[in-house]
Amino acid sequence: MRIILLLTVIMGFTVNLVYGQQKKIALRKEIRWEKISNASGLLKKNPKKKILLLIYTTWCPYCKKMEVETLSDQEVIKYINANYIPVKIDAETKDTLTYGGEKYTYLEKFGINRLAYYLLDGKVGYPSTLSIDKDGKYSILRGFIRSKEFINQLKSTY
Repeated sequence: MRIILLLTVIMGFTVNLVYGQQKKIALRKEIRWEKISNASGLLKKNPKKKILLLIYTTWCPYCKKMEVETLSDQEVIKYINANYIPVKIDAETKDTLTYGGEKYTYLEKFGINRLAYYLLDGKVGYPSTLSIDKDGKYSILRGFIRSKEFINQLKSTY
């Protein structure tokens, strides 16, 4: 009888714990990343928004830090999802990327996709975050940026 009572208490505790964790996970938001090939069309449908383009590489420690610390912050997520069309590209992808009706291929000589090279004006550094408006004007935020500073810098871009 004691064993049954103990098992019932343990099972009730476990179910409550699991349910509570699932509830926390469900409340947690994520950035709704779009494909670069869809960005221009989405911008035309949402002219009040800008494109937020994160240029990263798979080997970059500061890119990973930005992803874990800054881009998972709930305030940052909320601000980006409300004001931007978020897109991220691996600067070293060998895939052909399409943006604004143009196709961008991999530049073997530089080890970078032509789109990343073009948008960074040849000044390659990771991570780089671009805020691009409907007219194609953009500003570049270079390097790792902490959450509050990131939001403030995004708010001050045109």
